[in-house]
Amino acid sequence: MVVGSGAGGAAVAGELARKGCQVVVIEAGTAGTGEHGRNLDSTPGGTRGFADFLEGALAPLNRAAATPPRLPGLVGIHGVGGMLVGWTHNSPNPDWWELPGWIEHDCWGRLVARASDLLHVGVAISTEDGRYKDFEEIVARRVGALPDGREVQPMPIAAEPLDSGGWRFSAADDLLRGAHENIRLITDHVVRTVVHRRGAATGVLAHPVGGGDPLLINADAVVIAAGTVGSAQLIAASGLEAGPALGAYLTEHTIVASRVLLKANLRRNEESDRFPPSVWIPPSRAHEWSTTINATQWNFNPAIPADAPFDNTIDLLSFCPVEPQESNRLQFDAEREDGFGLPVATGAVELSNSDFDVAGDALRELFLLSSDLGDLVTGWGMRVPARGGSMHLMGSCRMGAVESESSVVSPEGRLWAYENCYVAGNAVLGERNASNPTLTTIAFALHVADAISSPSTSTLVADCKESS
Repeated sequence: MVVGSGAGGAAVAGELARKGCQVVVIEAGTAGTGEHGRNLDSTPGGTRGFADFLEGALAPLNRAAATPPRLPGLVGIHGVGGMLVGWTHNSPNPDWWELPGWIEHDCWGRLVARASDLLHVGVAISTEDGRYKDFEEIVARRVGALPDGREVQPMPIAAEPLDSGGWRFSAADDLLRGAHENIRLITDHVVRTVVHRRGAATGVLAHPVGGGDPLLINADAVVIAAGTVGSAQLIAASGLEAGPALGAYLTEHTIVASRVLLKANLRRNEESDRFPPSVWIPPSRAHEWSTTINATQWNFNPAIPADAPFDNTIDLLSFCPVEPQESNRLQFDAEREDGFGLPVATGAVELSNSDFDVAGDALRELFLLSSDLGDLVTGWGMRVPARGGSMHLMGSCRMGAVESESSVVSPEGRLWAYENCYVAGNAVLGERNASNPTLTTIAFALHVADAISSPSTSTLVADCKESS
């Protein structure tokens, strides 16, 4: 039984089903296709159109009446694939220090490689524009020497070329491929309770979003993959023993971002459907934030008019790490329900002094790179999106090496007090990191699936019936 069909849920469900397990996936949102929104058009014009798609698809993450005051940018997508449908396709490979150390580095490497294969991650799309090398050389000159393997390089992107030309961006359907015959997908149902007894989960109660009798779904194992907010909400609502770390160690990336009008020699000389150059400065101990120079759907510079020629601009975004702090956390109000019938969640993420230092360094670099690549005569502006606006919220069900008051799940994603109840998704990632968490999340979800399907675990068999 898997609760949620986003990056974590789809990866767990697909891997278990490919191993021969029978899996039921419950999704609170609508069916859709599980495809990436950008698959509608992979050209530069499609990038602009993707912004329109997201504007209509994003919603308050937990359907609350209002977003939490100190997390005003908290948003999500309700539907098959979850936030993976609105994901911008970048798949940077995390550095060793960004990965929880209680899983061996070699093991992480194998898991990340498996995740990359599932998502068709490569750099061909980043470099297909003839201007790519010019961009990379300019950025590398500004940044200077970096550790081996973490030099300025093409951004790894999850996309595969189409025979007809253009690209197809990867999404939840890629994580589920080859697995459909062993998966039953139930949409428009929200799980409000994980049923458990004597240290074991026995199933879930899933309520139709539009009202009606709930389904009681019995299963040999339950994986909670309802996002950073929803997973912690469900654990709290179910009365599952999770310790004081539930909801704590909440983290998300601070973003500094801008758009610049390119210098004349870097602009396109003619119209082209080629994907614009995408350059990446990887996070490392020498450069602790992740910076991408590419064309996005968002204009973060108020000095650039909305009708500026898109091909003559480039965007610069830096994702900065945040120190895990117990005080950065979600709180749950059992007396009030959100739109999903779960305890209302509020929360906050505050920055430490070192967090401000890194963001300041990233901002300085962003301005210098903007001056190298762009014409700043017409003005330069940058934005720091509201807390929660990175859409990289993590940590509410923090993974730990050993059972303690600072962790919720084991290195296999299992709730410490239960033999067969697991958590997958961004919720388990409660460490300092800067990379987009997609590959790390999917890699860990594959690790959870491996733990569940090991020879010591019986094959999953789930059955559904209406609850009396």
